[in-house]
Amino acid sequence: MNTSELNLNIRKLETDFIGDFSLLMDAYRMFYGRPSNIAQSTSYVRTLFEKDTVVFLMAVLNDTEVIGFCTLFQSYSSVKASPIYILNDLYVSENHRRYGCGAQLLRAAARQATSDGMAFLKLETAKDNDIAQKAYRQLGWKPSGFVPYAFEIGNTDDTPHPQTTS
Repeated sequence: MNTSELNLNIRKLETDFIGDFSLLMDAYRMFYGRPSNIAQSTSYVRTLFEKDTVVFLMAVLNDTEVIGFCTLFQSYSSVKASPIYILNDLYVSENHRRYGCGAQLLRAAARQATSDGMAFLKLETAKDNDIAQKAYRQLGWKPSGFVPYAFEIGNTDDTPHPQTTS
């Protein structure tokens, strides 16, 4: 089965879906090792939903069930002197994976970026996430050639401890 056989559509998050969307956001956060906190996930989604610089795209099955999402954060490229989107989150519920929903979300993100006049889309994934990397390449994404780094704020001592992202 693939997404053409499902009654699936990708659209921007709507107010009526914030509750269900927040539950999926909570599942996404748990996937990355965070404890479940639905109130925090809901607050996060509600706060970002109000911002003009954030776009939540959701995959809705049968017009009722949110089964996946991606989050686009607007940023800027100094080199291109243009706005860009960072595709920060991409998640499909575990029992709906392998049907092409993630690919549909990626294509919808590209259409949204084009429609919004972005210079490009950017994302990062774990070095060992071979399945996602293969899917990205099949959809025309290319490694950027940059090495991502992160600096965690809130270390317990005064010495900075930069960490690379994985």
